Amino acid sequence: MEPEESGFCDAFDEEDVLEAAGGCGTEVGWCHCPVEVACALPTSNDECCYEVLFSLCCPGRPFVVDGHARVPTTVPREDWTATIQPDCRALDQSTRTALAAAWATEAGFEAASVASFSRFVLQLLSLGAPAALVADAQQALAEEVQHARVLYGLAGAYGGTRLGPGPLSIDGALELSSTPADIAVALAAEGCIGETVSAFQLQLAAARAKDPTLRAALTAMAEEEVRHAELAWRTLAWLLPQGDEELRTRVCEVFRNAVDHVPGGAPEADHLAPDVLHDHGRFAPVELRALASRALATLVAPAADALLRSFTTTADRPGTAGFSSRCSPLSSWA
Repeated sequence: MEPEESGFCDAFDEEDVLEAAGGCGTEVGWCHCPVEVACALPTSNDECCYEVLFSLCCPGRPFVVDGHARVPTTVPREDWTATIQPDCRALDQSTRTALAAAWATEAGFEAASVASFSRFVLQLLSLGAPAALVADAQQALAEEVQHARVLYGLAGAYGGTRLGPGPLSIDGALELSSTPADIAVALAAEGCIGETVSAFQLQLAAARAKDPTLRAALTAMAEEEVRHAELAWRTLAWLLPQGDEELRTRVCEVFRNAVDHVPGGAPEADHLAPDVLHDHGRFAPVELRALASRALATLVAPAADALLRSFTTTADRPGTAGFSSRCSPLSSWA
């Protein structure tokens, strides 16, 4: 089925999408973000249909080297495990094992984010960035360490084994081109798009988590991830006026193809029922994609358009025509 190119569906909101997506038996049918977002349409036999057009990568701020996101292995260890104990007594062993594996994978993504922010601090210094940006990047780095510890703690709580990251290869990580244009492109893709989408998804996952301990931990993480996303936008806003036409053109291209930089999630628990996933702070894949579409439409595209408005023509910008007028500011997602 071809998606209807009718702009952003007026009836589209998180609850509508999650309700529809939760009932989908297939993942076929919808959306060209951020330039176009089509309504989800029923098929001829009244089954809902969502075509997944997302190229999935690691959640949060990935540690990308030579075009590939690197993550550490997961190994038994004590020092990376925060003490957190959600109530999982009602779960059978296979469900607990799946959730433990999913949280361990997510923890690895967060551990890799520590490396990504470490490199970002060096990049800021290479650009002569304001002290406030460097300090905030260092703070984000420290928060990513704690995020990884919390998620490894969750993996241990569900699985019964204390875990942590193994060695993470940094070969070639500092040999990448560090021109302002290259840094801006990575910042737009990994920070402005990846972190914005991930933080949005995490806020909603935290709100749906049933266990108060889990909900509090994820809510605290989400608040910090929002600040990390805002840091990316602030840094790009500082960098754009200093850049040349090449820098701005390449940044526009990143936002025009924002869907290529949408983060995915850990697949280990994807087979579990949506209500089980929701209770334990997770979403099914089709739900994550629906929420990513929402974040691209109402957060990333308007913010990118506003940021680039002073430096580019309307034809050059990714554009927000057809998007919902109900665009939430970054500071009020909940």
